[in-house]
Amino acid sequence: MFYELIGVLLGEAALSLQSDRRGEIDDERAARERRQLTALLRRVSAIWPDLFRVFDEECSILGETLRLASEAARANGLAVAESTSGSASRDPFARYRELLLGIDELVLLFHEQGHEAWAEDALRDLRRGLADAAEAQGRLVDGMLAA
Repeated sequence: MFYELIGVLLGEAALSLQSDRRGEIDDERAARERRQLTALLRRVSAIWPDLFRVFDEECSILGETLRLASEAARANGLAVAESTSGSASRDPFARYRELLLGIDELVLLFHEQGHEAWAEDALRDLRRGLADAAEAQGRLVDGMLAA
C-alpha cells in the first residue's frame, strides 16, 4: 500500500543513515545508496504538505464508492457481508484496507451477477470510484516524481 510504504521507506532510510560509515566505505555502491536516500527524502518532503489531505480524500472516495455499491447490491436482493459495508476503524490504514477489501468483495459479487444490467452498472460505478481514488493518489506520485 502506497501510504504505508512511505513510512517503511523512511524507517529504512533512517536505519541506513544510522549505520552509515562514510569514512570506512567510500565505494560506488555506498555513493549510489546515499543518492537514493537523498532522492527519497526529497520526494517525501515534496508531498508531505498534501499527504494526509490526499489520503483522507482517497478514503472518502473509496468509502462513498463502497457505500453506493453496497446499496446497489442490497437493492437487488444480494446479501452484503457486514465487513463489506466498511467500518469506522480508528486506525486509518486499517480503514483504508477495509475499504479496499470491501470493494474487492463486491466486485466478485457483481461479476457473479454479470449477466444482469444492474450488475454491469454497479461494476462501472465501482471502476469509476477506483479511478477517482487512483487519480487522487496519482497526484501525490506525480508530485514525488517532479521533486
